[in-house]
Amino acid sequence: MGAAAGIGTFLKSLLVVFGALILTNVRLDIWLRPTSPRQYRLMCQAVGWPPSGPWCHRAIWTAPLASMWWGAVTVTAATGSFIYGMLNAGEEGWTDLGTLLPSGAAIVLYGVLVLVERTVPAALMRLNLLARRPIAAGAFLMFVAAGLLIAGLFLGSQYLQHLRGLSALETGLFFLPRPWPS
Repeated sequence: MGAAAGIGTFLKSLLVVFGALILTNVRLDIWLRPTSPRQYRLMCQAVGWPPSGPWCHRAIWTAPLASMWWGAVTVTAATGSFIYGMLNAGEEGWTDLGTLLPSGAAIVLYGVLVLVERTVPAALMRLNLLARRPIAAGAFLMFVAAGLLIAGLFLGSQYLQHLRGLSALETGLFFLPRPWPS
């Protein structure tokens, strides 16, 4: 249960990082379809963009949403492969073929994700955002925070089980309330 809490905390951190990056790129045409130049200007003003800015022209707002699916499918497959490889590493070891193949597939799929996101007209996440120093620093700090939380869960469960003598169930129940406040 401690491992499940650690994985949940880590995945929540990843969702926050990628959610923040994706939400900074979400186009409003998912919900609203402007049809006139005046509507484009009004929508841009509503979200605080200058009407003459690069985001306030028709090509951006009417790009096909289907192109976003390529990135979504690729990142889902890559993350699923990575998680499967890491889970298998705990069971069979790092040199097992069941660990190496999914991990290698994840690396290849993440590379494909970069290519897909650079070539589709409506990217799920603009990768050039990571070139901006504040966003890169924030993403890095979120990954560090996730690592610290997972390390705390691991060391805490080791302490509770081996030094305090709690069972695995008691340790899991001890950590159960931890994710709720956040």
